[in-house]
Amino acid sequence: MPSFRLISLIVLIAFSTYVLYPLGDIMAFFEKIKAGNLSFFKYKTPTFNSIDTIYLYMKALLIGPILEKVLYRKIIFSKIKENHSTMFALLFSSFLFALVHLDLENFLQFFLIGILYGYVYYKTDSVICSILFHSLVNLFIGLTTDFVVSVGEFYYIYTLAYIFCALGLMYGLKNISASAID
Repeated sequence: MPSFRLISLIVLIAFSTYVLYPLGDIMAFFEKIKAGNLSFFKYKTPTFNSIDTIYLYMKALLIGPILEKVLYRKIIFSKIKENHSTMFALLFSSFLFALVHLDLENFLQFFLIGILYGYVYYKTDSVICSILFHSLVNLFIGLTTDFVVSVGEFYYIYTLAYIFCALGLMYGLKNISASAID
């Protein structure tokens, strides 16, 4: 069972990943800066007013993370790692993870987040921790919606938020380990 410290690190990593996610499409990020607006996030209340919405949340929070982590981490990553380096297994399983999403526009973002999911699995040796991480990122995304703000108004605040989250991500990834599992 993961310890409180490990769960805290996973929450920190997931939130930092969520905030830094737009940087995965670096060209669009700089185009938005040049145009004078950036897309940031604002809380929205989830509505569960239909079976489709409930299924979408179940798929994003449970079904997708469980199936993807078992397939790409427990099976593919582990099998490749038996005969190849950890780095190759991590990159190849993340490439397949990004490819299966069938979204070339966001391929780099899926690939990078796949690397993070794989790294958490590798460091903790726990598919549960990787599922939790994936589910939290999806939860944060599901609870927010994009809105546009003027770069001039909030540029420094969001720059500090990005720096803080990058530091949080590095701290969390550095300190996460299998020894934190009770």
